[in-house]
Amino acid sequence: MYKFKKPWDDGTTAVKMTQLEFIEKLVALVPRVNQNYCGD
Repeated sequence: MYKFKKPWDDGTTAVKMTQLEFIEKLVALVPRVNQNYCGD
């Protein structure tokens, strides 16, 4: 369970998710590696 510092506008104070769901959300925030990078 993740508790927010401040409640959202709708009154939500926490979100409950599994470890896998949490990791999936973190991965979505990480930018993909540029495949065309030549080291310049």
